[in-house]
Amino acid sequence: CVSRDLGYNNCNFVNCVIWRGTDGNSTISLNNCLVRVRGYDGPIANNTIFIKQHSDTTGQRSLRNGTLSNCLIFLDTLINIQGLNNTVLPADSLSAVFATFRNSSDDINYSTSYALTDRAAANFLGVDGTQVGIYGGVMPFGNVPTYNVIRRCTVAPRSTADGKLSVDIELETEQ
Repeated sequence: CVSRDLGYNNCNFVNCVIWRGTDGNSTISLNNCLVRVRGYDGPIANNTIFIKQHSDTTGQRSLRNGTLSNCLIFLDTLINIQGLNNTVLPADSLSAVFATFRNSSDDINYSTSYALTDRAAANFLGVDGTQVGIYGGVMPFGNVPTYNVIRRCTVAPRSTADGKLSVDIELETEQ
């Protein structure tokens, strides 16, 4: 999923890109997500990448109240984040970790893959041994969902004399 303005409470997000966050006390769980930090009050997060939005101090404070494990966090000011195996990097080091994403002040770009560099994908691993962010976990992000998607469907214009209708369906699923 991709969300630009998150305003939900008591939700669980898996392999999602969340770009603006929420202003308020949201109880959310994040697993293998990419989040531009803004106003989360103590998220529960695993294997998630947080990017501080420039000039936002609220997001930086609220991450301290969260329960984070195996997260990769980009901040202007390096602070100690509670939790297990979290890595905090300077906000200007995005290009060392992401293959194409460079600027945390950019708006969400639906054509950007937000993929990690090969080195980062090998070095920043979640509790499950897969890379942190949207391409890790049990359901990595992909252009094709893990469930069947109809790619082509051809239906005969009319049924046969005995009431049968010819339908040809082509499915696709990520392998």
